[in-house]
Amino acid sequence: MAGPAIEDYGVVAKNDDNPAVIMNANKIHRRQGFKSKDFDNILNNIQHARQLGLKVTGYFCPLVTEELILASGMFPLRLPLIPTGSSIGEKPGKCWQACSVQHKTNLAEGLDLNVLDSLIITCPENDSYTATHCFKECFDQSIFTLELPRVNRYRSDYKATAKFRHNLKMLAKNLGQFNRQPINIINLSKAITQSDKIKELLRGLYEYPIRGRSPVEWQDVFKLQQAGYSLERPVFKRNLLEHQDKLAQINLMGLPVDAKPRLMLAGFISNELLELVKGSNAVIVTDYSCSGSMLLRKRVPVFGFPAPFDYLVERYLYNAPCLYMEDYTAQKYRMITTARRYNVHGLVFYGPQEYKPLMKSYEALGDALYHELAIPPVFIDSSLVYTNTSDIQERLNNFIDIIGGRIG
Repeated sequence: MAGPAIEDYGVVAKNDDNPAVIMNANKIHRRQGFKSKDFDNILNNIQHARQLGLKVTGYFCPLVTEELILASGMFPLRLPLIPTGSSIGEKPGKCWQACSVQHKTNLAEGLDLNVLDSLIITCPENDSYTATHCFKECFDQSIFTLELPRVNRYRSDYKATAKFRHNLKMLAKNLGQFNRQPINIINLSKAITQSDKIKELLRGLYEYPIRGRSPVEWQDVFKLQQAGYSLERPVFKRNLLEHQDKLAQINLMGLPVDAKPRLMLAGFISNELLELVKGSNAVIVTDYSCSGSMLLRKRVPVFGFPAPFDYLVERYLYNAPCLYMEDYTAQKYRMITTARRYNVHGLVFYGPQEYKPLMKSYEALGDALYHELAIPPVFIDSSLVYTNTSDIQERLNNFIDIIGGRIG
């Protein structure tokens, strides 16, 4: 299939005297999305989709089940997510208005919004009317809403399971009606199989930093992932297979051991945060973020043609560290397990400090991680990164100095 390849985005792996693994390095994503110049590549992808007669549906939240977009015969495009109170379950009202305005402003900096045919947003239960109304005031596109239920007990909250399955079926119905192509089990199962293969390949790349000797860094895989979700999915999968083959040719024992302090990122992820970490002489080895690798962690069985929605519920409802869902026990268990597996030395939380429930959750998870594994946490306010960069950099550097001796 024709169309731009992932190399066009300039994603790079560590060279380390081994030229077998160059992925090209130039462009950096803005926040969780892109700089203005990177929108040129996105527009090329959209134009190619238009040539194939496909409508383009954008979405912000990684918990949007893009398999439904694919099964309805449309082109899914992941858009930059801004960490606002409403994006993590804050009460509706003015915050939804602010959220919609911020997202529109962010997109308008580099993307002609007319290229989108529709948008899918997520919101807490019973907030769909307010959220949809606020986004419709800012966007001319058709707006579809996916309500996220709270999950209070890991894998035993049957009400949440039933509610989410119902919400997914309603979204599937609306998307099918919008594109005049009703979603059937065969198309949905094909989309699930394709998406699952992409997630499996990304999972393998994210696991390279487990080793002390790694030919690829975490942030390179993250940028690869963000770029790929603006490509046609067969092209994305083909490029991932090519990168996997290149990495498999490398003799890991011939690479030097990276002795830098090993960090885990939690909360939101932005390019500004990645630059701060890069300047602190530390290395990111894993994350606890829905926009990073956590949506890929779980190997979910495909339940077969009769039950594709059961797969989607299992994949999205009980696999992501969604801060809104408030399943503290499961979040703590996943975070501790991941930190131990990747030999993490420090935890970096990133998010809006003005949202008090988020701060409370961060504090509890940070205390749990320190109690279990003696891994210290640090919190970085996302609202200060753009105004007090030097202060944030100094704070992060001091944190790295504290854990710098914990190399092992």
